[in-house]
Amino acid sequence: MVTAATYKHQHIFRGKEKLEVLQASLLDTLERDGFEALAWAVFPNHYHVVVSNSKGDRSISRTIQAVHKFTARHANNADQTPGRTVWHNYFDKQLTFEKSFMVRLHYVHYNPVRHGVVSDAAMYPFCSAFWFERFAPKSYVETVRSFKDDSIAEVDEYAVEPNSWL
Repeated sequence: MVTAATYKHQHIFRGKEKLEVLQASLLDTLERDGFEALAWAVFPNHYHVVVSNSKGDRSISRTIQAVHKFTARHANNADQTPGRTVWHNYFDKQLTFEKSFMVRLHYVHYNPVRHGVVSDAAMYPFCSAFWFERFAPKSYVETVRSFKDDSIAEVDEYAVEPNSWL
């Protein structure tokens, strides 16, 4: 699982176009480098992604660096702010226990609801909830939903403004 935040948690990727670029860059770069995105949630000031590295030969750090380099350049060009610091940091955590994995899948798929951005995560276009609910087997969706994410030790301190994705 990877979580990344913008510098000072600024809403640099505010608006549909910038979020589309960030989401596409993240998903395309992961796929290019052999990672499979299993769950993702992208916001104007941070993102979460759960990946599988079953066939990747690159480290996740190089992949994330590539995403951040491209998206920082794109955001700075769009805002005419050359040299602005866009990304602050990211952290990754290897999920080795099934329960931990399932809890984080639930957490990431339904993170837009946790942030108060939408009441139904499947309505937020910059996360995997719609895809997950539509294409995953119903029994698997129900299993993931049964794992509550209030036991996650990491604190999500990234306040998201409700309409910042429109």
